[in-house]
Amino acid sequence: MGEYVASGVIKLMIKEDALIKNANVLILGITLKENCPDVRNTKLVDVINVLIDYGTKITIYDPWAKKGGVKHEYGLKSSKKNLMRS
Repeated sequence: MGEYVASGVIKLMIKEDALIKNANVLILGITLKENCPDVRNTKLVDVINVLIDYGTKITIYDPWAKKGGVKHEYGLKSSKKNLMRS
């Protein structure tokens, strides 16, 4: 399923003439359940790994994810910082 979703994202990027390699992709949310800090068993990691295989640069933002949980479980870096400029 993750490969299907990631391929759909890549197809949309191609339709918009966006460069795939080194494209910045923002993932909003990686926790499995709503309002829960648990990241175990999240299927979004499958999508992220396929997008990385395509050469995109991934930024993960999830204010609910446990600090260090994403790094510990999947070796990926996640941010809780507000990504919006004030």
